[in-house]
Formats: sequence, C-alpha cells, structure tokens
Amino acid sequence: MKSQSGFSLVELVTVLVIAAIVISIAVPSFETLIASNRLTTASNDVVALLQTMRQEALRRNRRVVVCPTDNPTAANPTCSGNNRWNGWMGFVDNDGNNIFNAGDELLRVEQVKAPTIMSSSSNITGPGIIFRSDGLSYRTNGSLLAGNLSVCLERTNPPDNIRLITVQAGRIGTTRSGNGSGECAIPANP
Repeated sequence: MKSQSGFSLVELVTVLVIAAIVISIAVPSFETLIASNRLTTASNDVVALLQTMRQEALRRNRRVVVCPTDNPTAANPTCSGNNRWNGWMGFVDNDGNNIFNAGDELLRVEQVKAPTIMSSSSNITGPGIIFRSDGLSYRTNGSLLAGNLSVCLERTNPPDNIRLITVQAGRIGTTRSGNGSGECAIPANP
C-alpha cells in the first residue's frame, strides 16, 4: 500500500479556525493604529505649518497670518472667521489688515483631509494666528496669543482621538487628549 501525504480535513479546519481568531483580534488593533497615525500625521502637518509661518515672519521681518479658509482649493482663497477649519492658508500681510488681498503674498494653502476635523479655540478666531517679525503670535487686538487648535477623528478608538496644538506667544506644543466619547468639540483656550 502507498503512503499518502498531506493534511486531513480536520487539520485544515483547525488551522482555518485559529487563523480566523487571530485575524479577528488583529484587525481592530490595526484600525486603531491607522487612526492614531492619521491623527499624528495631521497634527504634525499643522505644527510644521505654524513653525514655517513663524520662521517666515522672522526671516522677512513682516507679519504673517495663518487663518482658516472655507475655500482652500479656490484660485484666490479667503480667510473665514470659523472655529471649524476646512482648510488653512498662510500669507505675508504686507498692508497689515489681516485680510488676504492684492499686495499680500500667499505662502501656503492646504485643505483639511477627511475624516480629520480641525477646529480652534475662541482666541484664534478672526482672522486666525498673526506672527509678527519678533516671532511671537498675536491676536488682532495686539495682545499675545494663547489659543488651541485641535485635530480630531470622530471615533471612539483610539480613546485619545484628539491632538491639541497649543500656540502661546512664540511657543507651539502638542498633546494627546480625548474622553473616549469620540466627540470633536471646539477646544477651550489654554
């Protein structure tokens, strides 16, 4: 009689059951990892934008404004006074009126990538963040700025679904937060 090699049906089914169990454990963890990396990338992009605009204000010895825009893909984007940011733009404000118009130089404009939600605290609204030639950030009334931007995903996994970017005078810092509810509320001022 010839010897047969291979796997029996019972062995194949056992391996498939074990593989299904391992996959069912790994997929949620992988989704959490992807969401966490998406948040980290988005918040790092915002921090890089703010640091670049601050450096441009220092280098050019001019004021640079970073503001939310509702039309980041338009040929001539404009600042909006919203707390929710669909996109952002940075420009050299040559005439000092905090509005992007003729004579101002557009440095950068980007759209917030879905499903990420970006919003700002009340100190950052209208027009946004103003960097003067001293490298510090100011509000429109001339006082030093202390405000928060949040980058958020409306999901409960990861529980720290918010990256909070604090802009205080010339300092820019990032922290993780979230209450596990998956909400993306407007951040409070620091």
